[in-house]
Amino acid sequence: MNNSVKYKKTDKSTSVKRKYMIIGICCVLPAVAIYLLFMGYPLYRTFFLSVTNWSGFGEPKIIGLKNYQSLFRDNTFILALKNTIYFAVFSSVLSVVLGLITAWFIMYMRRIEGQVFRTILFAPSMIAPTITGLLFLFIFTEDREYWYWGLELLVSAL
Repeated sequence: MNNSVKYKKTDKSTSVKRKYMIIGICCVLPAVAIYLLFMGYPLYRTFFLSVTNWSGFGEPKIIGLKNYQSLFRDNTFILALKNTIYFAVFSSVLSVVLGLITAWFIMYMRRIEGQVFRTILFAPSMIAPTITGLLFLFIFTEDREYWYWGLELLVSAL
């Protein structure tokens, strides 16, 4: 005799799951609508205009894939496409590989050397926010001596 008890799903558990599903859909729906509005429609419109002959005025005349045929017959476009693909693939792979190798080296360095190396690598990413913060400090400060000091520094450099 089998002593295991089989549990039957109750209507309550399925109604709770359905309720959470409806709540989830309601939460995602505005994001999907905004995405379709700002990404889907322009993508559709771009494809539609790419298969037409339209000068920007009047009604577009549908010509099919003739624009694409003439595009892929153009040697300049083919060269630009090859260069773009080469650059995108090469720069992506190279940056990921160099980043992984650098992270691996930093992980196995001694503590002090690793901290110095991390600081050297991270410092350039902090330059722009620091300069932006200093500029806003100079702009919004009540004391105008910073302006005069900065102008004197700029004039003396010229």
